[in-house]
Amino acid sequence: MTLQKHRFAWLMPPLLSLLCACAGTNSDPEILPEAQALEPGTTLHYVRSNQDLTNPRDIYVHLVSPTELAVVKRQAPCTDAALVTASFDPETGEALTMTGGRLDRNGEQVAQTFLTFDPDTRMIEIRFGSPDGTEPQLAETAPPAPWRMYDFDLAEFALFGPAGMQGTEDFTFGLALAWPADDAPPFQILGDYNAELSNSQLGDDGLAKWNMFKVTGDGIEEGDLWLDARSGHVVQAYFQRPNHPGYDDFNLRLVETMEGAPAWTTLLQSHWTTCPEDSD
Repeated sequence: MTLQKHRFAWLMPPLLSLLCACAGTNSDPEILPEAQALEPGTTLHYVRSNQDLTNPRDIYVHLVSPTELAVVKRQAPCTDAALVTASFDPETGEALTMTGGRLDRNGEQVAQTFLTFDPDTRMIEIRFGSPDGTEPQLAETAPPAPWRMYDFDLAEFALFGPAGMQGTEDFTFGLALAWPADDAPPFQILGDYNAELSNSQLGDDGLAKWNMFKVTGDGIEEGDLWLDARSGHVVQAYFQRPNHPGYDDFNLRLVETMEGAPAWTTLLQSHWTTCPEDSD
C-alpha cells in the first residue's frame, strides 16, 4: 500500500510556487479574463492554492489536440516536476487513458503510472511501472459520466467544458480522486455532482464572458465554478474539499494564456536549463 501511494505522486506533487498578484482569491468577476476560443497548441497557466492563498502551485494545461491534454505541475525550476498526459473519447469527453510521470532534463515524460478506462464496462484500471501488466494494481467502477479526475485540476474542461449555446445549461459530472496519504484509500470514487447556473457576466458586445455555476455533491460539498463562455475552460474555481494532500480546501485561478506549441516546448525544456547537475 505504501508503494502504491508513493507512485500516485504523479497526480498531486508539490509543484511550482509562483505567487503573483493575479493569482489571488478575489472573486470579483470584473477581474476575470475576457472570453476566448481555445485552439490546439494553447497552454493555460493556473495557480492552485488554498483559498487563503497559502501553498500555491503552478499548473500548466496544454491542449495537444482536440482529444489530448498534457499537464505540467511544478513547485520551482530545478525541482522535481510532474508531467501527466491524457487522451479522451471525442464523443463522450471521458478520459480513456492517463499516463503520469516525471519531467526529465530533456523536457520529456518519464512514465510511471498508467490509467485506462473501458467505456463498455466503465472500469478504471491503474498499473504501476508498465502499461502492459497482466493485472491492474487498482480497479474501480468509474463515477457517473462524464467522469473527471479531481486531482487533474479540472483540466478536462479545457477540451470538454460546456460552451456556446450549451454554456448556460446546468450539467452533471462524476469525480474520481487519487489520494496518496496515509490511512486513506489511494484511489477514491467521489460520486456525481450537479452544476447549476448561478449568473453570467456580459461583455461590451452583449455576449457572455463567463458563466458561474454552483456545484453540489456529497464528496466536495458546495463550490463555485467560473467557466469561459466561449470555450468552457475553467477561469476560477473554489471548493471546500482539497484535491491534494497538504491542502485545506481548493482554489484554482487562470492567470495566463500562452499561444502556440513552441511556448509549451520552451516551458518543458526551460525547467532544467540553468540547473546544476545534482538538482532533483
